[in-house]
Amino acid sequence: MSLRLRRRQILLSLLICAAGSASAQKPPAVSASFVKVQATGAAVSGYLAKPAAGSGLPAVLLAPASSDLKGAVLEAARDLASHGFVALAVDYDPEHVSQESDLVQSVAAEQLSLRLTAAADWLARQRPLVDPQRINAIGWDEASPRILKLAQQGQIHVGVMIESERCAAPENLPAAPAAPMLLAIGGCTPEQVQELKASVEAGGAYRVASAPAWSEIYKFLNEAVVRDTAVPAMPPASSTLVVTIRDIMRVINSDDGVRGKLARLLAGSASAGAEVQWDQARSHAAVLVESCDWLLALRPAKGSLAGWRRHVTEYRTATQTLLKAVERRDLPDAEQALGRLPQSCGSCHADHR
Repeated sequence: MSLRLRRRQILLSLLICAAGSASAQKPPAVSASFVKVQATGAAVSGYLAKPAAGSGLPAVLLAPASSDLKGAVLEAARDLASHGFVALAVDYDPEHVSQESDLVQSVAAEQLSLRLTAAADWLARQRPLVDPQRINAIGWDEASPRILKLAQQGQIHVGVMIESERCAAPENLPAAPAAPMLLAIGGCTPEQVQELKASVEAGGAYRVASAPAWSEIYKFLNEAVVRDTAVPAMPPASSTLVVTIRDIMRVINSDDGVRGKLARLLAGSASAGAEVQWDQARSHAAVLVESCDWLLALRPAKGSLAGWRRHVTEYRTATQTLLKAVERRDLPDAEQALGRLPQSCGSCHADHR
């Protein structure tokens, strides 16, 4: 076993010990088992720990630096369950490519992200046990940037990034993450911790704690449980927004609405007066793009808010591709992009309709 891996396991064990000392003398009963997470394009092994009773519970996805499902990470999952969280530890890197060269990691990066995305989606679907609007995540070392990516994708409400070895904040932190983030940083003197707090917390987007910091992690997660703003807020277009999701689907995205009219304009773009047809098509495509801002400002009656925003963001990307094709007056690309829009709608309807 490498010295680096051994140090990580020791630090994780210290985190568990700290958590245990802060727990009640008789923690609530929990149940735990190994599970297989199945999703499109990914199959992930996991370890699910949950309170013995309850529903609508907050959940935490665990992404350890060493992906094996054994030892301290399983203890961490059970301890989270004893504090009222549904915890899923995942073996998202069974080939251990995150410990290989930068080249190998770059080639496998998409597959690793896909597995974590699949695990987060699976966790959000465990209703009525889990509240899909309160999915959080913790990542250690090499996995911590992937927690930030889950936040940017709208899949988690808050995240914890643990740097166990070096006294430094993770690299390339965005100035405004899409979810509140706690940075638990090890190997620091008290003075260095204060310096990190002064530099990293200045913008208010991050919080810094000295690892091991399990008590701080629980405090941070529990704040998210009761904080409705944990999901990144998307302000409505106006304070008097009266349009509904159903209104938008009828008028904008139906075959008889803006999208349907755009299809007919494209069909007639090769005829006489094509200049006018393309101009009108551009207007209709632009309205499709802008309608996504209305959708982002609304909350679906079914499913998670994070999942809704992810679907709408994907739909907006698709409509932007359509708009660019129309602006180029590229009929094959425009028709192909328009034909793909119902696919985006179908996956969204399955989760939120």
